[in-house]
Amino acid sequence: MSRTNIPVSDAVYDRLADHKAEGETWDDVLEQAADALDEEPGSEQTACITPEQVAEIARETAAEVENRMTRR
Repeated sequence: MSRTNIPVSDAVYDRLADHKAEGETWDDVLEQAADALDEEPGSEQTACITPEQVAEIARETAAEVENRMTRR
């Protein structure tokens, strides 16, 4: 495996070091951090909706259910 140096501030290093378990490599720590970023709201993997959107979806769903029930 090749090596790459990534300059970081002491504060960032300390934060990452707090998450580094004994026996873990820095590669492991950085991969976990990258995975966590991938799971952030707004990412491709996670949809993020606002409370207003939840309310709108609820109204639309209720209207659709009511519409279907009256057609029976």
